[in-house]
Amino acid sequence: WVITYDISDDRLRERVADRLGTFGWRVQESVFECTFDTEALPEVVAALERELGGAAGANIRIYRICRDCLAVAVGIGSIRSIPDEQPCVVL
Repeated sequence: WVITYDISDDRLRERVADRLGTFGWRVQESVFECTFDTEALPEVVAALERELGGAAGANIRIYRICRDCLAVAVGIGSIRSIPDEQPCVVL
C-alpha cells in the first residue's frame, strides 16, 4: 500500500505522519509504503479519519500496489530503503 497526504497544519501533519509510521515506512516527506492485509484497511482508514477529525483542506490518499507492480517499480535519486528490502515505489 502507498499512503500519501497533503496537510498544511503542522501539528496535524506530524500526528498523521506518526500514525502512518505505525503502519509502514516513510519513503518521502508525505509518502509512506505500508504492508498490511486488505482486511486491515478499514482499521487503517478509521485510525487516519480519527487523526484528521474533519480538518478542512487536509486529505489522505491510499493506493493498493500489487506485488507485480511493486516488482517493476522504478526509483530515481536518493531512494530511502525500507526494512523488508522490497523495491521502492516513487510517485
